[in-house]
Amino acid sequence: MSRIPDPTLALQKKWYGSVAERFSMHISDDIAIISELESWTYRELDLVSSSLARLLLGNRREGRNVIAIYARRSPTLVACLLSIIRAGFAFVILDPRYPFRRTKQCLELAQPTGLLNLTESEIPEDVRQLLRFLRTTLIIEVPKSKQDLLSSASGESELVREELFKVDDPDWLLYMAFTSGTTGSQKAILGSHGPVSHFIDWQQRQFGITRRDRVSCLSGLAHDPLLRDILMPLWVGGCVCIPEQDCFEVPNRLYEWMHENRVTIAHLTPSIAQLMLAGIEKRKSKQLVSLKYAFLGGEVLRYSIVERLRCCAPNVSIINCYGTTETPQVVGYHIVSRRSPDVPPDSNEHGASVPIGRGIDNCQLLLINSRGQLCGVGEKGEICVRTPYQALAIQSSAEDVTNAYFANPYRDDSRDLLYRTGDFGYYLANGEVVYTGRDDRQIKIRGYRVEVDELESVLAANQDILEYHVDIVGENERDRSLSLYAVLREGCGKKGSQLRVDLAAELPAYMLPEQIVVLSKMPHTPNGKIDLQELRSDRERSLEKDIVRNGSDGMGTAGAKLLGIFRKALYSRSINLDDRLSEVGINSLQAVELCFEIERALGRVLSVGEITGHRSIRELAVCLDALDQRRSDGGSVEMSVGSASERSDSIGGVEPDRSEHKLYLIPRNENLVLAVRNRVWQLLARVVPDVWRVKLHRMRGVRIGKNVSIGYDSIIETSYPWLVSIGDNVNIGMRATIIGHFRGMVRVSKDAFTVEIHDDAFVGPGVIILPGVRIGKGAVVGAGSVVNDSVPPLTFVQGNPAKPIARCGVALSRDTKYAEFIRKMIPL
Repeated sequence: MSRIPDPTLALQKKWYGSVAERFSMHISDDIAIISELESWTYRELDLVSSSLARLLLGNRREGRNVIAIYARRSPTLVACLLSIIRAGFAFVILDPRYPFRRTKQCLELAQPTGLLNLTESEIPEDVRQLLRFLRTTLIIEVPKSKQDLLSSASGESELVREELFKVDDPDWLLYMAFTSGTTGSQKAILGSHGPVSHFIDWQQRQFGITRRDRVSCLSGLAHDPLLRDILMPLWVGGCVCIPEQDCFEVPNRLYEWMHENRVTIAHLTPSIAQLMLAGIEKRKSKQLVSLKYAFLGGEVLRYSIVERLRCCAPNVSIINCYGTTETPQVVGYHIVSRRSPDVPPDSNEHGASVPIGRGIDNCQLLLINSRGQLCGVGEKGEICVRTPYQALAIQSSAEDVTNAYFANPYRDDSRDLLYRTGDFGYYLANGEVVYTGRDDRQIKIRGYRVEVDELESVLAANQDILEYHVDIVGENERDRSLSLYAVLREGCGKKGSQLRVDLAAELPAYMLPEQIVVLSKMPHTPNGKIDLQELRSDRERSLEKDIVRNGSDGMGTAGAKLLGIFRKALYSRSINLDDRLSEVGINSLQAVELCFEIERALGRVLSVGEITGHRSIRELAVCLDALDQRRSDGGSVEMSVGSASERSDSIGGVEPDRSEHKLYLIPRNENLVLAVRNRVWQLLARVVPDVWRVKLHRMRGVRIGKNVSIGYDSIIETSYPWLVSIGDNVNIGMRATIIGHFRGMVRVSKDAFTVEIHDDAFVGPGVIILPGVRIGKGAVVGAGSVVNDSVPPLTFVQGNPAKPIARCGVALSRDTKYAEFIRKMIPL
C-alpha cells in the first residue's frame, strides 16, 4: 500500500509562542553561550539583551521596523538577535565579507530602521553613505567584549523585562533572509515567528532535545540555518557553542573543537561535515562520543559521508533535512537507518544520495508532474511544499515572484497554497522523497544556491566583456560547477585571473566561475546559436596548453605537485603557477583541503595563513623546494609565513620590515657572559620577593605583560628566556617550570614563541610546561600537571600529560571569587 501524502487532508496551524517568551522561562545562572574566550549565563544574556531592546524600543518608527546586523560569529551576535526579538523588531544579518553590490541590494530591500555593527572594524564608508540615503539614522557600535556590554547594561532593573514587546501573533515579522533571484537581483524572504516556533517545537519534541544539550553554531552568518543554531538552544534552555575562526582554517581544528566542547547537536551542510572529518582517520583523533544528533541539509547527502561520520561519532543519529529559504526552516526530514534499508533501488549504497524523506508535522512534500497531477511511486516530478507555515512575502526589486505559490488543486481553499521549489525528485514506496536535482539554471555550490542569471547580470554590466557564455559543467549535482567563456574588448589586456578579480568585487566567492576561458571570438553554429561543443573543445585546448606551459618551465617537484593539488581543490584546471592566490577565489573549506592535500603529497604541515601568505603557487613552490634543499644539506629550518618575494625584496632597494618573519638562531655554543648572567638572574628570581621576581625575568628576556604573578622557586627557560611569552593578568604558582627549548633546536621564529601563556591564564603550583605549548586566554592548569600540548581558552586541564577536564565559565583571576569559579565550571 502506497504511503504517498494525501493533499486533500486539512493541515492545522498552531501558535507555539515566541522565542523571547520561551527564553524568559530559563533565566538562571546556567550557561547559555560558550565561545573561545568567554561564557555567558542566561542571567547575563537577559540583562544585556533587555538593555539593548529598551534602546531599540526608544527608536521605533511607524511601519516595518528592521534592524540590520553587520555581524561576526560571537556571543554578542546572540545577544543582539535576542534584543531585536524582545523589542518586537525584525532582523537581517549582513556578512561583512560580501561585496558592496550584494550588501547594497540587501539593504535596499530591507530598508532598515537601524544598524548594529559587531565587527572589529568600522562600517565601510560606502555602506554608511547608503544608510544615509535610506534614512537609517540609528547606527550603534556595539561593545565587543562581554564586560563592556555588562557595564553598559548595569543598573537596569527587573522592570525593563516587563517593558519589552510581547509577540502574540504568529505572523509578526521576525527576520529577512536573502537568496538569488532569476533576474540577477536578490530576493528578500520575509519570515515570521510562526514557522520558526513551529519548527523548533517539532524538533524538540521529535528528538527529545533538553536544556542539557550543547548546540554548535556553524552555519554561515547570512545563511538562514543560523537561526536554528542560535534560537533552538535558547528555546529549550540549552547552550550555544560558538567556535573560534581558526576552526574553519586550521586542519583538524573543527573536529577537536567539537570534542573539547562536548557538542551534542550539530546542524551541518555535507561540505562542513567533510571539513570536520578531513584527515581524521590519519590523525586517529578521539571519537565524538557526546554527539547525539547531526542534522544535515543544504546539499545532497551521500552515504559515504554518513559512514565516515558514524565511524567518528558512534552514538550519533543522522537526520537528512530538506527546506528552502522561501519555506522557512526545515520542512522535510529523513532519519538515516543504521541498517541502510532506505537506499534507492538500482544505486550502489556508498555513492547513493540519502532520501530527503517526508514532511514534518503539518507539512507535506508533494511531487507534481508536468500535467499538474500528483506523482506515483518512482515518477519524477517537481517538489512542492504544502504547509500553513509560509513566508509572509517574497520581495524583489526586479522580478515578479507571485507565481512561486499556487492553489492546492485538491482542495477548494484559497489559503491552501503550494510552493514550487524548482527541485525535482520521486517517491519511494514508503512515501519518502528522493531528490534528483534541478531542471533549471539554478545549481548548488557548497550548500549555497546560485542562480546563473545573477552571475550573467554582473557579466552584462562589465564594460570589458563584449560577449560571454556561462556553461554548467557536470552530469550530477555532486561535481557540478560553472565555466565562463568571455570575449573581451580590444586592448583590454585582461587575463582570466584578472576577470575573476572583477567578478569577486561584485559577487561572493561561492558564485565565482571555477573555470574562466578568454576567447578571441565566440564560436557559433550555422543557425546563429553558440557552439557549445566547440567552446568545450577550446577549454580543453586551453587547459592542455596551460599544463604544458607550467609543466616544462623548470619548476621543481614541489611546483608540479602543488599545481595539481590547487587545481583539484579549487575544481579548476585553468589555474597556473603565476596566478595570485588572492585572486583565485579560495574559500575556507578549500583552504583547509589544501592543507591536508599538501601534507599528504609533500609531507608539509602548513596552516591556511602559510599558504595564502604567498603571492602565487610558484612562490610557495620555490619556498618548499628551498626547504627541501636545506634539509638535504643537513640543515634544520622552519617555514616562515612570509612569501618568497617578500624575503627577496631588499635586493634592489630598501630593506623591508621583517618584524613578522625574521628568523633567530639559537647559538650552538652559548656566549659565556650571557649564559652566566641568565643563570645567576634565574637563581635570584627563584628566591627574591614577587615584585622583583617579575622584574628579573623581564631583564633576562622573558616577555611578560602587566599584573603578572610568578610563584616562589619557579624556573622559566634558563638558557633562552626570549622564547617564553606571558600575557597580562597571569598567575603562575610556586615551583612551576617552563621549558622553552630542547637540545638540537636550531631555529625558531621571533614571533612564534615556543611557549605562550595568554592573558588571564592560571598555572598551578608544580606545573611543568614543555616547548611548543600555548596556554589559551583564561585557561587553568591544575597543580602538578605536565603540559605537552596546547590548552584551548577557558579550559581546565589536569594530569600527566595534562588533559581537558572542564570548561571554565570565567577566568580564575584576582577579581574572581573561587566559589564563583567552581560554580560556573562545566565538567567535560
